[in-house]
Amino acid sequence: MTFPLPKSQRFWLLCFALYIAVNLGVRITLVTAFLHSSAPDLGTLLPVIGYGLINDIAIASLLSFPIFMLLFVCRKWWQTRVGVGVAFIIFFGVLCLLSFTALAELIFWNEFDSRFNTTAVYYLIFPREVLGNIRESFDLSLLLPPVFISAFLLLILSRKWLVAALREVNERATSLKPLGVALILGCIGGIYLYFGPVHASQNRELNEVAENGYHTFLGALIQRNTKYHGVYPSMDKRKAAKILQSELGNANERFLSLNDYDQATMRHVTPSRPLQKKNVVLVIEESFGSVYFDDNGSKVAESISPNFHKLAKEGLYFSNVYSTGDRTVRGLEALLTSFAPIPGISTVRRPEHDGMYSLPWVLGQQGYETTFLYAGHSGFDNMRQYWESIGYDHVLEQDDIQNKGFETVWGVADEYLFEEATKRMDANTQNKKPVFLSLLTTTNHRPFTYPKGRIKADPDEKKRENSATYADWSIGQFIEQAKKKPWFKDTVFIFIGDHGPKVFGSESVPIQAFRVPLVFYAPGFIEPAKKDITASSLDVAPTLLSLLGIEYDNPFFGQDLLQAQKGNGHASMSYNFTVAYVEGNKAVVLKANTPTENFIISEDYKSLSRTSIIPPGLEKKAIAQTQTAYDLYYNHKYHVLNAH
Repeated sequence: MTFPLPKSQRFWLLCFALYIAVNLGVRITLVTAFLHSSAPDLGTLLPVIGYGLINDIAIASLLSFPIFMLLFVCRKWWQTRVGVGVAFIIFFGVLCLLSFTALAELIFWNEFDSRFNTTAVYYLIFPREVLGNIRESFDLSLLLPPVFISAFLLLILSRKWLVAALREVNERATSLKPLGVALILGCIGGIYLYFGPVHASQNRELNEVAENGYHTFLGALIQRNTKYHGVYPSMDKRKAAKILQSELGNANERFLSLNDYDQATMRHVTPSRPLQKKNVVLVIEESFGSVYFDDNGSKVAESISPNFHKLAKEGLYFSNVYSTGDRTVRGLEALLTSFAPIPGISTVRRPEHDGMYSLPWVLGQQGYETTFLYAGHSGFDNMRQYWESIGYDHVLEQDDIQNKGFETVWGVADEYLFEEATKRMDANTQNKKPVFLSLLTTTNHRPFTYPKGRIKADPDEKKRENSATYADWSIGQFIEQAKKKPWFKDTVFIFIGDHGPKVFGSESVPIQAFRVPLVFYAPGFIEPAKKDITASSLDVAPTLLSLLGIEYDNPFFGQDLLQAQKGNGHASMSYNFTVAYVEGNKAVVLKANTPTENFIISEDYKSLSRTSIIPPGLEKKAIAQTQTAYDLYYNHKYHVLNAH
């Protein structure tokens, strides 16, 4: 006796198979063409494909229930000529989305070495920049036709199945069965996705390959404001405060309370240098990682960044600095508020960041005129509101730049940003007030194009390294013009990358990809030197204020690198929903509902190796910092308005 499947269930199985096949194709392409780590052997690859298949089935089961629900609720309407036409249009749209998402996943991985994550979520909030970036970076006339053609061919091949399913759902009893099956499978899939998926490997890239892009996108959308307590390892508050104070305290600093957890990091700084209210120009270089400075070998790196190398030799250069994340908003958070990274998104994107302690606020209290000048549109990623809320007097953007010269969707080319910055310094220094001017560049970002004739490399090649070389050329031009100005001798310049150009590597947090060069430059005021201490973007604000000899109170998580001993340096960074903490060549990674991971960093900073030995106290330091940062933020104790 045979039990033939109803036609609607056959169509459901067809859709199921199409979804599985497309995602399997994406997974195989990632393994064969996009992995940064070495290609896995068959024994390693099989679990990845197996877990990937389970993940795809779970998502397909979850997504199929709405389809059956739509078929059931409108079962009579599908019999009409209009209903059939609408069904074909909807199905074609779904096939186009399936094909386009597969292509988008490959493009996203090529850029971020990851499945869809919080970056993908926030990029969709700003379609102008995202669509413009895609249009300027890729030839859509080559990419989009295959999407529509493949969707059309799949529609032609499956049209008979669709028509048969539409005719069958006219019967209530017949359509209830597949609806019930879809509901049960959807529940099973949802439960599995909530408690899993299970990781297939200790290799981050392979786990990403085994994941399903739809699932990671939904997870990033739901978990943006990740909770800490009950999810990540924690400790007693008083113990956390004690550990933090031993880590952050320098000889010239006094903690205002030794017992109050809400003031765990609040301390008074007595400067070791005389007060000198120099102008400050903070240059935040888009995606300018140490890979452009030293990781490619001295000869290659110097050809990419000769001007940065020159500044490093003539200024105070820190060679082992880590950014706190892989996005600009993380860099801004660290550089401007010295706030330690917590799992999930940056405070730039979180509610309740208004009034956080910050570098512009401290300098404003010292009589500085504070301005942020951005090469792009400041509405992107909530940056204008953030800058205004933490104490900047003025926020200027692309529309305020007089000579735009050359533009991409992200903003004006670096040379025109620096040209405008020079004019602003000319004007603002006439007011007899010290000036704090922050700059954020955009050129070293996809589509990696810039004005022709500036460097030897052709911008039409749209190569990442060429764009970095142009960014470096622009820095050189800026300094040469600044040297001609009367305000130059009274100005401290700071050059640092907001983050590295690309996160790559097999570990849960590829720490080596977060290194950025940092230079304090002020001839005649700052003695040239090279410091190898482990440091972070968090340390920029305290170090600058130390150079200026400013006395102040602060809750900063960064430390004054001029006072810190070499062995006491540390760094931390957040990647997706994990947080790493680095001290010397040792690192620990805090993960949600998962044991802490431990690593040793190679001498050349290019790779990590796992170790089962937990460095004494390092995990506790990581927990103390991350837990305290989370609590201070959400209890409004890192905010100026709550200081007294």
